[in-house]
Amino acid sequence: MKASIGGGGGFTLLEDDVYPARIYSIVDIGQQQTPYGEKRQIIITWEIPGEMVDGLPYAISKYYTLSLNDKATLLKDIEAMGKPLPMDKRASFDFTKLIGKTCQLNIQKYEKKDGNERNKIIGISKLMKGIEVGPQVNESIFFDLDEPSDAVYNSLPDWQKKQIVFEPKKAEVSDEGAPFDLDDDDWD
Repeated sequence: MKASIGGGGGFTLLEDDVYPARIYSIVDIGQQQTPYGEKRQIIITWEIPGEMVDGLPYAISKYYTLSLNDKATLLKDIEAMGKPLPMDKRASFDFTKLIGKTCQLNIQKYEKKDGNERNKIIGISKLMKGIEVGPQVNESIFFDLDEPSDAVYNSLPDWQKKQIVFEPKKAEVSDEGAPFDLDDDDWD
């Protein structure tokens, strides 16, 4: 059951409940200011095929600090969707494997400071046996600032593009073509 609300952009809200969902988008938004300092963040977006809005599945996103340490929310949520991620696999974890991953999202309404209501994910769990998630409708998206793709970037919604912080590439220092050479003795 969905409730449409007035004001605040006309967002459709889901009722507080648990919904079968699928990850279809992971977007690296780069270094962001957080209450704990500057942290690299990603946005993971799920679709809920059983809840259609304007011909598309309801979509909900969650921001994460890009960290897989023991206390990281990202690690806890990844493990909640399936099985533990051993320490020796974390450094080489392939985030593209999360695209298409199904789970259950515990979604709840909350009131923003401006008085508008929104939905948020308050819990993630493995899909219960016998529960099915409909087929994926939205196109899979994976945007990584380590290997950015113009085509993927251009396909992102504007609200995500506005948040991406591109880090300038560091200039490589080279002595090739230097106008003169100095030996160590020349510094005396």
